[in-house]
Amino acid sequence: IFAREPQMVSNIVGTLWEALYEMDDLTASTGSILRLLATMLSLRSHAVGDAALNSDERLVDLVPRLWPFFRHALSSVREAVLDALNVLLVRSSKQITDTWLDAVLPTALRHVYQNLLIEETPAVLNLSLDVWKVLVRTASPAALLSAVSEHIASWLELLSTPTGKPLSQDHMLVARHQGAQHKASSTKRAKLEDGGDAAKKPGPVPVVLGGASQALALEPSVVLDTRFRGAAALGHLLGHLSTLALPMPAVGQSLLDIARSKTAMKKIVASMVVTAWMKLTTNADAALLGSLNEAFHEVLAKPIGYDEMKDFVGRMRGEVKKLKGIYMSAGFAGADAAVGDPATYTMERAEHLAKVLTVEFDTKVSKNNVDLCHISRDALLSVVADSTAEYGRLQLAVGASVAAAVTSTRLLPEKLSPMIVQLMNSLKSEPEEALQQMSANALALLLALSAGREPWPGT
Repeated sequence: IFAREPQMVSNIVGTLWEALYEMDDLTASTGSILRLLATMLSLRSHAVGDAALNSDERLVDLVPRLWPFFRHALSSVREAVLDALNVLLVRSSKQITDTWLDAVLPTALRHVYQNLLIEETPAVLNLSLDVWKVLVRTASPAALLSAVSEHIASWLELLSTPTGKPLSQDHMLVARHQGAQHKASSTKRAKLEDGGDAAKKPGPVPVVLGGASQALALEPSVVLDTRFRGAAALGHLLGHLSTLALPMPAVGQSLLDIARSKTAMKKIVASMVVTAWMKLTTNADAALLGSLNEAFHEVLAKPIGYDEMKDFVGRMRGEVKKLKGIYMSAGFAGADAAVGDPATYTMERAEHLAKVLTVEFDTKVSKNNVDLCHISRDALLSVVADSTAEYGRLQLAVGASVAAAVTSTRLLPEKLSPMIVQLMNSLKSEPEEALQQMSANALALLLALSAGREPWPGT
């Protein structure tokens, strides 16, 4: 066509764009049309007579027709739509006068970032990351900074979603097929006119990090890989903005907010993003890095409480209340005063109650009731043990992550031993290989950066 009928190219490309407007997820030819569109777009610069389709005004209208296919059921379609967008981006990077990208950039970034969090097919994941990098590189600095400032907080929130919990629909973007939507609206109006019951269309199925539906459990390593992938994308984005020497107050505040959070996963994500960012720049804002390091050092200085432990505390206090009630029912009149208010209990106090005080309490009740009291005591000890194990797991991951982040900034504290301890603990005890590798890389960098110190940390 390009060689023999070049004047037909614009008509064909226009027809393909129009077809996207009317297609939906059930259209059998979707993948073929998208692949043909991508191919023709890649060759379009050689064609004649397609100025109308090349214009910014037309592309601002046409490119959004790609969005509904980003989460198509077929991976081949999801790959084809990324190919089509990539072709347009590569063309735009060669024509710096293009402004269509600035107009669609926020939406494009959101769709591609969502892909990085929920896509399961490796080929589509790799292409999504490639398209993300081209978007970042191609967009104008002002448009990029504006889009990032608007959405960085929600991107960090999505990346910090607890394992197994559905991603917040408030932060997710769902694109509808416009043509299909018009048809659905017409059908709905017809039902209402006939007095029929117009049932609401079900919303999107909740998904978790890694791409599975909420009903399916993913391996922890899969979710962790997703977090590292999302952090790498954000790190690449921040690295590019740093090279442009642009002020990033909104971005910096969002990072500080999650770094200072009492949620362990948010601290881990903040650390991951900073580590990925520091790999790509030496021009980061010194004041921001100082504030981030200050937040990270809180974890290195002493154990802190995490929001993830609140459920365990609630369970523990419930078991204390049960144990108190059982002793009172068993005839120990002083149980109320001896146990006190369950709402004030800490894990340490609960453990003391179960291991020490119940020994004395057993002498206050009849032998027939001791076994019942011990069942309640053992339930309390089980909650305490689960809590201790979970806190140790969180502290291991958080400690190593923040130590790696501080090391990556190259702004090392005077005393390195807290950082070394966290990294070494991770190497010895962390069950997730990706976190172990992160710790190994950080420890190697830390030793290299401190080579001139006396005494050297490696001795």
